[in-house]
Amino acid sequence: MSLIRIPSRAVELLSTPPYLPFKDEMLTLEPTGFVARLIKETASADELGKLGLRVRVIQVGKACLAIESVVPVDLSVEYQLSLFRLGQLDGMVTELLTKQSGLYHYLFKTNKMFNEGQLSHFY
Repeated sequence: MSLIRIPSRAVELLSTPPYLPFKDEMLTLEPTGFVARLIKETASADELGKLGLRVRVIQVGKACLAIESVVPVDLSVEYQLSLFRLGQLDGMVTELLTKQSGLYHYLFKTNKMFNEGQLSHFY
């Protein structure tokens, strides 16, 4: 007698982080995007970190945002992203998506998912 292992779809969904399924389903904002301020949360933040770095939100997902910056961003610290209608969002800049013509595109993953009311502020 042999045992056959059947993978469960529910176990697979529970074991993946919430931002992975939505990474490919990001919606592109209007051509100009939204201006936001990226603020470092470390105690030893330099002057630029205390004031915040001006970035542009170019794509929105359920738990992540694609942001565009003119300077490289440190990937090892936590940030707050300040948006006009949504206030402060806590999260991390996790990966460099692309680098082209002096612009850096990063993925900012929030600590919680957006609800429909918050997503409606983008459109």
